[in-house]
Amino acid sequence: MITRKLSLITCGLILTASSAVAGSTVADAFKDGKASGDISIYSAHVANEGDNKDSGFTAGTVGVSYESEKFYNFSVKTSFRAGHEFSEKETNDYDNELPQDAVMNEAYIKYENEELKYSIVLGRQEVDLEWIGDFNEALTAEITSLPNTTLTAGFADRQAYAGVDELVEFEELSQDGIYFLDAKNESLEGVELNPYYYNIRDVAKFYGMKATYSNDMFGVLGHYVTSSEDVAGAEDGSIAQVELSTTISNISIAAGYIKTDKDGGIGSMGEYGDNINPIDEGAQIYEADAKTVYASVSTNVMDIDLSVIYSDTEYGTDESDESELNLIVGTELAENLGLEILYISVDAEDSDDDWDKIAATVTYSF
Repeated sequence: MITRKLSLITCGLILTASSAVAGSTVADAFKDGKASGDISIYSAHVANEGDNKDSGFTAGTVGVSYESEKFYNFSVKTSFRAGHEFSEKETNDYDNELPQDAVMNEAYIKYENEELKYSIVLGRQEVDLEWIGDFNEALTAEITSLPNTTLTAGFADRQAYAGVDELVEFEELSQDGIYFLDAKNESLEGVELNPYYYNIRDVAKFYGMKATYSNDMFGVLGHYVTSSEDVAGAEDGSIAQVELSTTISNISIAAGYIKTDKDGGIGSMGEYGDNINPIDEGAQIYEADAKTVYASVSTNVMDIDLSVIYSDTEYGTDESDESELNLIVGTELAENLGLEILYISVDAEDSDDDWDKIAATVTYSF
């Protein structure tokens, strides 16, 4: 019932939003709002080893967003992204990633009280937490009234993807949705403590703690989370991560280690979004008994952003091994016109499963 009510509320947000700003100031509320967007072209090619066919496609997408000015602390926002296929190497290469022609990925009402230091957002919105991401039909609240603390709490029941390389309509997350609570505290200089809790009813509960310390010379990250699975026969999962980082001149360096539960891997975590995986694909990082070492180096040379990320994962009872290399190049071709090139090389346990990918994105923002 909660899921159905939230979906109905979201579908009626544009009409409700009009009512929220209705009256003698409605013209000013919309006139003073902000519109933004982008036009992007994305092209990718995947070269597979063995008998697997190569794949790839080229697509264009357009994203448009509008956010009104506040009216009695209320504001509204709507966004959509539409895609168009230019070419594909094999049938359905495009449809597998962008099955929708268009998605309204944001449509929400926001109430923000600066005096009491809290905000509430209802509707389709972007969520970026440890285990839930992308765009969600959700009710979220952010509270900053406690000293040096940010609390984020909410409920989400449907999720969509809306990017230059992925366009998927809203689908149900689980039968009863996801409840989450995330706290960040920075009372100690340079230290952030981030405990969090997720409850996916009749599926699992997640309990996590992330701690970071940084100063002018180096940074340290420690992260541990465990899942208590409610589905019969499902193994509980866990994952631990440590990372060291530093910046020398304009070169940023990081290295880390990730370990999952020997039997359950990460359980049902990772089904709704994740932020631990440091690499683009990382297909085995969350598998059972996976041990991953990784390192990254990034810098800027002559206004060109350069990043290299490497990971090596040993996983499973037979100690299979998979490594991955990511190379990322980004630059601004002209004002508001950017280019990003991504190269991925995966060396799998079975050489017939090796693959390479190169993808380029050109984006004009306005």
